[in-house]
Amino acid sequence: MFNVYLSGNMSDISLEEAKEWREYIKKDLEGDVYSGNKRCKVFSPCDYYNYESPYQSEKEIMRYELRKTRQSDLVVVNLTNHKSLGTMAEITTAYEHDIPVIGYNPTNEKIHPWQEEMCDVMFNDIEDLLFYVKKYYLN
Repeated sequence: MFNVYLSGNMSDISLEEAKEWREYIKKDLEGDVYSGNKRCKVFSPCDYYNYESPYQSEKEIMRYELRKTRQSDLVVVNLTNHKSLGTMAEITTAYEHDIPVIGYNPTNEKIHPWQEEMCDVMFNDIEDLLFYVKKYYLN
């Protein structure tokens, strides 16, 4: 099983906005069955700690999500709100554990140079990103 973690801002947007791109990627990667390809399990933090479900502390959420990041084979990060500290912590954790990070920057907004350096590759188009993940990580 190939594990993909979906990183990106969740705090200054609605839950629906946080879920939209994640559900699209999850449905595509988990639902696409190619002969000979690895099976894929996509982890979306929105399905667990979504700021509407009960939790005791931010520490609980942080430790859970960073643990899930370390257990992943690949991190896909949406950099639409590139100033999210939680997202930066997830990118850094993946980078320090030699887990590939695929950046998604649909608005082509200028991001911090360190974020750019920590991403193995960057995409503006979600379909190009999905094609790349399937070709280079799921084959």
